[in-house]
Amino acid sequence: DVVKSVVEKNIKQDSTPVDIKFNRFQASLFHSDKENPLGKSLLDQVIEQVPFSKINRMKRRGGAPWKVDLIGEGATDAGGPGRDLFTECCMELMNQSLGLFVPNPNKRVNNSNGNQELLIPNPQTMTSQVKNRFIYAGILIAICYVSSIPEPFKFPRFFWDFLTNKPVSIEDIYDVDLQFKQLMTSIESFTDSTQFSDIFSL
Repeated sequence: DVVKSVVEKNIKQDSTPVDIKFNRFQASLFHSDKENPLGKSLLDQVIEQVPFSKINRMKRRGGAPWKVDLIGEGATDAGGPGRDLFTECCMELMNQSLGLFVPNPNKRVNNSNGNQELLIPNPQTMTSQVKNRFIYAGILIAICYVSSIPEPFKFPRFFWDFLTNKPVSIEDIYDVDLQFKQLMTSIESFTDSTQFSDIFSL
C-alpha cells in the first residue's frame, strides 16, 4: 500500500509531541484581509514552528499530532484543543483566502450536474511560500491517515488517485469540468478539417 509505506515510515509513538502556539485571532485577521500585516494563517503558524526535522514527531497514532497553547484564550491542552486545532488547520486548507485550492470548473460555470463542491489545486505561480504551504498541506493530510482523525476534505477523485499512485484518466478530469468534456467531444466529432479550422482557428 503506497500511502501506508510512505506516511507510516519512521513513526515513533513514544516521541515527545511537538508544542505549537496557535493564535486564532491572527488567523481570523488573515482570512478577513490577507494584506493585514498582523494576520497569519494557522497553516503558516505551523510552518513557522515545525521545521522538517520535527515532522516525524507529529506522526502519532490515535490522537492529535501536537500539544497546543492557544494564545490569549487560556486553554490548556489535555487532548481536546489539540484535536480541535488540527481540524481547524485541515479545514483551513480548503479556505479560498489561503489560495491553495479553488472551486472546480463546474462550480465556476454553475454547472448543476456535477461535483460543484469539490476543490482543485490552484494553478497559481509556484512561489517558495506557495510551495511550502502545499508541502505542509500534504503533511496534514498524511497525519489524518496516521492518527485516524478523519477530516471532510472536498477534493476530487483524481487528487486522491494521484497521491496514491493510481492512474489518472481524462474521465477523472471530466468529472469536475463538464464544459471541457463537451468541447472535447465536439472536437472529436469533426470529420471535415476545413470546418474544424474555421471554428477553432487551429
